[in-house]
Amino acid sequence: MKQHREHLRRMCLEHLDEVRPTWLSDAALEAFLRFAAFPSLNNQSLRRELDYLALRGLLKVRKEGGYWLLRLTAEGVDAVESAKTENLGDAFQSAAALPADELGALRAILDLALVDGWDVARFKRVASKLLAEGGDHA
Repeated sequence: MKQHREHLRRMCLEHLDEVRPTWLSDAALEAFLRFAAFPSLNNQSLRRELDYLALRGLLKVRKEGGYWLLRLTAEGVDAVESAKTENLGDAFQSAAALPADELGALRAILDLALVDGWDVARFKRVASKLLAEGGDHA
């Protein structure tokens, strides 16, 4: 249950980071989260986690007309960026055990990822596809 809540919180922060600097309604965030990973999510559960994130100072909540409008704070942006950096570090550690040709391919992909500002999920998708195909393209 704790991992579920942490995953939900992380996805909330990441999606709010994607749409910043605009405000996003809790209804729009809920629709995205239901589609992406949490099909049984309800508004009460989402608001409980959003309230927790707001109490931690990671997002602002503005209540209007029955909706919650959401926006990351500077601390929330820092938390998302820090998590992305940590995930890339984990990817480097996993890559250390790969054969030299695969490691070289992953390094090339990572160079592209850093230059183009890829998120960790895109890096993992491209790297997995490349390794599965045995190719050398991104």
